[in-house]
Amino acid sequence: MEYDTPHGRYTAKVEANGRIVIPAVVREALGLRAGDEITLLIDGDDLVLRSRRAAVRRVRERLAAIRAPESSGTEVDEFLSDRAGYWESAMAEDGPPVRVDLPSVLQKLRRPS
Repeated sequence: MEYDTPHGRYTAKVEANGRIVIPAVVREALGLRAGDEITLLIDGDDLVLRSRRAAVRRVRERLAAIRAPESSGTEVDEFLSDRAGYWESAMAEDGPPVRVDLPSVLQKLRRPS
């Protein structure tokens, strides 16, 4: 095996049955334990091994990047802000709201008029 740095380049051999032993220093750096799942990505001629934790983090980062910024003024943001203001004023005037059966209310709203 070849070790450049703790976060560098490592080599391993593919055994006859297809197994690859991930060096201990790499497993430790990625926090991998026996039984953990990893993702194998083929990128051109490269094989990238990614821990499940890293894969989840990347998905969260991508979702955060496409989520509308709070200051964007989207219709949903405006609606939620309006509803929050409505409920605050309604509670100040009338006290806490009455309990309702939300599934039945939603069912009624979904029915065509």
